[in-house]
Amino acid sequence: MKKKGNDKSSIVETVTTQVSKSISLAVLCLMSSLLFFYTIHSTYVSSEAYSSPSVVLASRRYDGSRVIYDDFREAYFWLRQNTPENAKILSWWDYGYQMSSMANRTVIVDNNTWNNTHIATVGRALASPEHRAFPIMRSLDVDYVLVLFGGMMGYQSDDINKFLWMVRIASGVYPDEIQEQNYFVNGHYRMDKGGSPTMLNSVMYKLSYFGFGEAQSEYNKPTGWDRVRNVEVGRKNIVLEHMDEAFTSEHWIVRIYKVRKQPNRPGGRLELRKERNKKANKPQASAKEETVLSEASKAEDIQKKIDNAISQSTYIGCTISEGTFSDDKEYGGGAAGAQFRIAAQEALSKGKKYFAIARVGSDGHSFSFQRLPSDDWKGDIDSAGCTRPCQDDDKRNCGCADGGCTGAGDNTPIGETHNRRWAVYKITP
Repeated sequence: MKKKGNDKSSIVETVTTQVSKSISLAVLCLMSSLLFFYTIHSTYVSSEAYSSPSVVLASRRYDGSRVIYDDFREAYFWLRQNTPENAKILSWWDYGYQMSSMANRTVIVDNNTWNNTHIATVGRALASPEHRAFPIMRSLDVDYVLVLFGGMMGYQSDDINKFLWMVRIASGVYPDEIQEQNYFVNGHYRMDKGGSPTMLNSVMYKLSYFGFGEAQSEYNKPTGWDRVRNVEVGRKNIVLEHMDEAFTSEHWIVRIYKVRKQPNRPGGRLELRKERNKKANKPQASAKEETVLSEASKAEDIQKKIDNAISQSTYIGCTISEGTFSDDKEYGGGAAGAQFRIAAQEALSKGKKYFAIARVGSDGHSFSFQRLPSDDWKGDIDSAGCTRPCQDDDKRNCGCADGGCTGAGDNTPIGETHNRRWAVYKITP
């Protein structure tokens, strides 16, 4: 009997032991899975929320791929390499420390905001019309003015969106010159044709939108379409009297202007000096000035030839395959993949006879190359994606790429890695 009892007890213990091991294994697998997915989730959240410092921006294209906007470092590097070491930069205070450390240049105001009057003076200059801002800039010995502009790429934290605070701070110190209500229309800031004259004539408005009226930022929208404010800009043919555009970053986020020592005048300062000398019966411009004028004339002639070659570039046809281009092809992306003129100028600078463009938004892909499969090649496809307009010229075809082909009835071609329609052009010297 004891033997039988011992046998039953042994069986129960064995079953209990087996069940315990199964449950333990299941719990272990469950916990491991939870920890694994938690790690994946944490890595993803960190990459999206924490891994992009403010100086480098990231976003997503239509196809979900990530694009990096490095305009800040590009602009600061330009300042460091192309301006005198003692150059002084006027901008809103937010970017002061970045410029001081990365561009190694003197700034008028920085992130140390204890001096409200100094910040108000900068706001006063940016909120004033150009003829009033110029004496302020000269009194501060300013060489360059830097503004942030997000209208091209949809960057929300630009200076137009911060302009309210510039006006408010300036009006608190200079109430006789800056009144906030003058920038409003029915209680709102407006950047379109309905904007107030004070707003449309301010330095901030002119520097932000200078040249933007001729640019196309979004498909099926008019030129000068501000993607942040979702309006067509009110002034398109902006002319600067006291400043010259010195640098605009790849995605237009950072724009830098050089302050002239004297206002811009038709004909240029050297030509005016020659005219004055002639009237006063004084000697003509010096030999050095004549040399400068001669070099400028030669450069102008070269530019005219380039412009002529670009304007006469002819559309050949459309293809889906990069294999259509000869082996000497050279890649060019970014703005050259969306703007006809930049792509053509790249091809000219590389000595190539042909170029091809596949656009997506204000970005895209381009190739410069020397030969097509045959002299009579006229394209191998006829697709709606081929005729998508260029960003800088809606009369030119710039093809499409990836998400830019959406809605054109175009799918990724069989045998191709990418969904692209290349618009091919020939340059006529």
